Amino acid sequence: MSNVLIQDPPFMTGHLVDESLITDMISLLYQSRRQAKLHLKQSDTQSKRRYPIDLYFLNGQVVYAGSSNPYHRLGAILIRRGAMSEFELSKVLSQLNGQRLGDALLSRGVITKDELINALKDQALIILQTALLNTDGLDISDEALTSFDRFEISWFEEDDLPLNLHIDAQGLLLEVFRQQDEVKSLLRTLPPLSECPIAQRRPLPNDRPEVVFALQQASGHTPLRMLLFMNPIGALDA
Repeated sequence: MSNVLIQDPPFMTGHLVDESLITDMISLLYQSRRQAKLHLKQSDTQSKRRYPIDLYFLNGQVVYAGSSNPYHRLGAILIRRGAMSEFELSKVLSQLNGQRLGDALLSRGVITKDELINALKDQALIILQTALLNTDGLDISDEALTSFDRFEISWFEEDDLPLNLHIDAQGLLLEVFRQQDEVKSLLRTLPPLSECPIAQRRPLPNDRPEVVFALQQASGHTPLRMLLFMNPIGALDA
């Protein structure tokens, strides 16, 4: 593997027979300190799918993460963190003119660079949670939670990334597993998710941003399992 990482992308592709192999690949990229992009997807022949995701590695760090899943959008995460309002996001989105959202928010003074970096780190954590989500033994059945079965490892240009997040890959893995254990522990205290809709109430002044975001997105209609997919702790607290 170390001899092919300098080739043009993609230099490695294959079938995932077990999702636990994703953790092994991340650990290998961490230990080898290689510069590479890990792309996870489902086969075109699958009837159910997840949105593809990309994880970018450099010198043992996760430097960026990308996903087309609407629940992983930067704007939604900034709202969840309380860094901006839905009105502010809508206004900036209508005036992007080809800019990246983060750049547009910074140039307009809507958020600070620290708020952007923290939101992107949160985004990377949520995307990695999606990649490693293990629903064994839980009452979760949804097309968004079906398994990735294909991977590609390729080269990327560091200059093409909007920011280098400098997240220790091993530390990120440990945080994902910690949060998953917390979610599973809470899930065991609930009825089956098919019988447990999201609470139908308005956000309260003392609610944490995560809870406010979960309630705003749900509007009393979004299934709890989908909120767990995009914002596990906030959805459970709500």
